[in-house]
Amino acid sequence: MEQDQIRYLGDVQRLTLKPGDVLVLSVEGAISMECAERIKSYMTDVLPDHKVIVLGDGIKIGVLGEH
Repeated sequence: MEQDQIRYLGDVQRLTLKPGDVLVLSVEGAISMECAERIKSYMTDVLPDHKVIVLGDGIKIGVLGEH
């Protein structure tokens, strides 16, 4: 019989969100668009005052400001 194992995934920190903040979730590994939409839908249900962006493997997001 297999026993459940706890795997260390890293530090967990409390987020302090302000109204209108956008959450960006990065996922290690490739996920389908369907999976990304399910994650986004769940997070939007849990945090209805925030927008959510789900980024799959290798996708990074940044902002280039005006100079």
